[in-house]
Amino acid sequence: GLYTELPWGASVYGQLRYTKRNFDGAFPGTFEARNDQQFDVTTTLTKRDWNYMGFAPKFEYGYTRNISNVQFYDYDAHSVNMTLTKNF
Repeated sequence: GLYTELPWGASVYGQLRYTKRNFDGAFPGTFEARNDQQFDVTTTLTKRDWNYMGFAPKFEYGYTRNISNVQFYDYDAHSVNMTLTKNF
């Protein structure tokens, strides 16, 4: 991952992850083994100067792209989270 401190009391963290999965045996209905490649990108913003009782808000956006030879497992997904953190 990559972490940096920004002006205005903000911290940004970015992470990129790649996963390759090769499954044994034939997947039902396809007569071949399932093979997946997954890419994950996550960005987190922590607003350090907006804290209450030591907790600061943390905003996170994630994107996942799963590429599979089995159509049912070929997808992309987005996620958004807002949490409170003491680690900043």
